[in-house]
Amino acid sequence: MITILGDNALCGTYLLRICVKRDLLLSFGGFQGGRSIRVPKGELAYVGSAMAEQGSMTLARRLLRHATRRDVRNPHQIQEKMMEVFRYIALSSASLKPPVKKSLYWNIDYLLEEVDAELTHVMIIRSRIRLEDELAHYMAMAPGSTVLVRGCLLY
Repeated sequence: MITILGDNALCGTYLLRICVKRDLLLSFGGFQGGRSIRVPKGELAYVGSAMAEQGSMTLARRLLRHATRRDVRNPHQIQEKMMEVFRYIALSSASLKPPVKKSLYWNIDYLLEEVDAELTHVMIIRSRIRLEDELAHYMAMAPGSTVLVRGCLLY
């Protein structure tokens, strides 16, 4: 599912909903010295932003990158729908394609690379104002939310 809010900006803030199918133990690259972190089975959310309005760091490209795994034959199920919706709402051009080669860079890349973690919902706030910190703070304060790891923005 894809939810879109905001104006016509090509940049903005996003919320990813991720279904983790089994308990995982992973390290998020160099985050916290590379130590392994327990990621429990269940629903997680991740808040991020992409504030470039052109080039490889636009909102559409960032989100499509999140929906791609290094094994490009095994993308997240939402990937095709994202490309369709992004074209329809003019968030991207018709030439938008998933990355052919993906390296793990952001903390969230390590979780989304796992086949037992599926990206199921993307909420997009199209805005030239960075709302990432406010949204993350609001989510952390919501009843029933738990911050999995500070600085990794998983809830």
